[in-house]
Amino acid sequence: MTNLMLVSLWIMLFSFTQANAHWFYSAACCGEEDCRPAEPGEILEHLNGWYVPETDTLFTWGRVNEAPDGQFHICEYYPKSDKPILKTRCIYVPPMGS
Repeated sequence: MTNLMLVSLWIMLFSFTQANAHWFYSAACCGEEDCRPAEPGEILEHLNGWYVPETDTLFTWGRVNEAPDGQFHICEYYPKSDKPILKTRCIYVPPMGS
Protein backbone atom coordinates (compact mmCIF):
# COMPACT_ATOMS: atom_id res chain seq x y z
CA MET A 1 0.00 0.00 0.00
CA THR A 2 2.81 2.42 0.84
CA ASN A 3 4.55 1.82 -2.50
CA LEU A 4 1.31 2.47 -4.37
CA MET A 5 0.86 5.77 -2.53
CA LEU A 6 4.44 6.82 -3.30
CA VAL A 7 4.04 6.00 -6.98
CA SER A 8 0.75 7.91 -7.12
CA LEU A 9 2.32 10.93 -5.42
CA TRP A 10 5.28 10.85 -7.82
CA ILE A 11 2.95 10.73 -10.85
CA MET A 12 0.91 13.67 -9.55
CA LEU A 13 4.03 15.76 -8.88
CA PHE A 14 5.52 14.94 -12.28
CA SER A 15 2.27 15.84 -14.05
CA PHE A 16 1.99 19.13 -12.18
CA THR A 17 5.59 20.05 -12.99
CA GLN A 18 5.16 19.29 -16.69
CA ALA A 19 1.90 21.22 -16.94
CA ASN A 20 3.37 24.29 -15.26
CA ALA A 21 6.89 24.16 -16.66
CA HIS A 22 6.41 27.38 -18.64
CA TRP A 23 3.90 29.18 -16.46
CA PHE A 24 5.47 32.54 -17.27
CA TYR A 25 4.44 32.66 -20.96
CA SER A 26 2.09 35.63 -21.31
CA ALA A 27 -1.17 35.32 -23.20
CA ALA A 28 -0.35 38.51 -25.13
CA CYS A 29 2.80 36.90 -26.49
CA CYS A 30 1.97 33.24 -26.84
CA GLY A 31 -0.99 31.19 -27.88
CA GLU A 32 -1.77 27.77 -26.51
CA GLU A 33 1.15 26.06 -28.27
CA ASP A 34 3.19 28.89 -29.80
CA CYS A 35 6.05 28.96 -27.27
CA ARG A 36 8.81 26.53 -26.50
CA PRO A 37 12.36 26.44 -25.14
CA ALA A 38 14.78 27.66 -27.83
CA GLU A 39 17.49 25.45 -29.24
CA PRO A 40 21.11 26.67 -29.09
CA GLY A 41 21.69 29.21 -31.85
CA GLU A 42 18.02 30.06 -32.41
CA ILE A 43 18.31 33.36 -30.51
CA LEU A 44 21.54 35.32 -30.93
CA GLU A 45 22.80 38.36 -29.10
CA HIS A 46 23.00 41.39 -31.38
CA LEU A 47 24.39 44.91 -30.94
CA ASN A 48 20.85 46.29 -30.68
CA GLY A 49 19.10 43.40 -28.90
CA TRP A 50 18.40 39.77 -29.79
CA TYR A 51 18.22 38.30 -33.29
CA VAL A 52 16.27 35.26 -34.52
CA PRO A 53 17.98 34.16 -37.77
CA GLU A 54 15.31 31.67 -38.87
CA THR A 55 12.68 34.42 -39.20
CA ASP A 56 15.12 37.34 -39.69
CA THR A 57 13.63 39.13 -36.68
CA LEU A 58 15.43 41.60 -34.43
CA PHE A 59 14.03 42.25 -30.96
CA THR A 60 15.49 45.45 -29.52
CA TRP A 61 16.42 45.44 -25.85
CA GLY A 62 13.07 46.84 -24.72
CA ARG A 63 10.99 44.33 -26.71
CA VAL A 64 12.03 41.12 -24.97
CA ASN A 65 10.52 39.26 -22.04
CA GLU A 66 12.57 38.07 -19.11
CA ALA A 67 12.62 34.30 -18.61
CA PRO A 68 12.60 33.56 -14.88
CA ASP A 69 13.92 30.04 -15.48
CA GLY A 70 17.18 31.44 -16.90
CA GLN A 71 16.67 29.83 -20.33
CA PHE A 72 15.87 31.15 -23.82
CA HIS A 73 12.35 30.62 -25.16
CA ILE A 74 10.83 31.44 -28.54
CA CYS A 75 7.21 32.00 -29.56
CA GLU A 76 6.48 31.38 -33.23
CA TYR A 77 3.41 31.12 -35.42
CA TYR A 78 2.27 30.81 -39.01
CA PRO A 79 0.04 33.75 -40.00
CA LYS A 80 -3.23 32.90 -41.67
CA SER A 81 -2.37 33.54 -45.29
CA ASP A 82 -1.79 31.81 -48.58
CA LYS A 83 1.95 31.64 -47.89
CA PRO A 84 2.77 29.79 -44.67
CA ILE A 85 5.83 31.76 -43.55
CA LEU A 86 7.02 31.24 -39.98
CA LYS A 87 7.03 34.41 -37.86
CA THR A 88 8.49 35.06 -34.42
CA ARG A 89 5.95 36.69 -32.12
CA CYS A 90 8.21 37.22 -29.10
CA ILE A 91 11.14 35.79 -27.18
CA TYR A 92 12.08 35.22 -23.56
CA VAL A 93 15.68 35.66 -22.51
CA PRO A 94 17.52 35.03 -19.25
CA PRO A 95 18.04 38.03 -16.98
CA MET A 96 21.20 39.93 -17.86
CA GLY A 97 24.20 38.72 -15.87
CA SER A 98 22.87 35.20 -15.32
